[in-house]
Amino acid sequence: MLILAAEVKNGQLLCEGNVCVAVKKGHALCGDSAFFIKNHICAFGVFDGVSGEEHPSTASEDAARAFERFFRNQKEVSPLLMREAFDYANNCITAGYTTASVVLVDNHGSFVCGAVGDSPIYKITKEGARFLCGDQRIVKEGDSVFKFTSFRNVVSSVLGAKTFSLDVVEGALRKGERLMAVSDGISDNLALKIKEGYVFDCRGEEDLFSLLKKCGLGQGAKESEVVSCLIHEIQERWFESREGVFSKIDDIAVALFSFEG
Repeated sequence: MLILAAEVKNGQLLCEGNVCVAVKKGHALCGDSAFFIKNHICAFGVFDGVSGEEHPSTASEDAARAFERFFRNQKEVSPLLMREAFDYANNCITAGYTTASVVLVDNHGSFVCGAVGDSPIYKITKEGARFLCGDQRIVKEGDSVFKFTSFRNVVSSVLGAKTFSLDVVEGALRKGERLMAVSDGISDNLALKIKEGYVFDCRGEEDLFSLLKKCGLGQGAKESEVVSCLIHEIQERWFESREGVFSKIDDIAVALFSFEG
């Protein structure tokens, strides 16, 4: 199942059982894409075409199609397979550059996450949201608020380049736990923790978990309802002033997977 940037007129949501992906248009021309497949394994991901460069939607669409093709008939979950998939996808991009954050999960809850760029992946449990990978921005915790907010859109690695740096994380899920991949249209609208003009927590884990609980996660809400609500809550921040939130209007891509055990 694919959501391709150029086909998103306003917003698009695709769900099947315990997995859901969505893209919401923020720019005049949408640059975000997403995919998921459920076969022998579950694979899903989000892609944020790099705005400011040519053909951002082409890059994210090429990547989404490539990963969907690569994982269509796969039966295993491994770091090696993830690396092979990223190499394949990078060679399939015909124009532009894109971030890519992709997750593989097997029937036992074992997972592998792979990320290039700044589209973060989180593990969601009853205790909270925990960042796993997907933060290759040139800014970091300890930077001044001015530096962080001025350069947070600059990343050190993207797909579509001759070389890229891939972050890979392995883990396991228990029944009821979730994995979520989001573009920076979500993460850059989460609250930073700031002390004396410096950023000391830039991952937005507490704020994200608070929003997910507000949207009914773990309280009987369907994945589609949670995703739609989260996007709505983020859009509300585009025009509101909140402590620690340096909002920006952007395309939004979200993928949510719940492990049913």
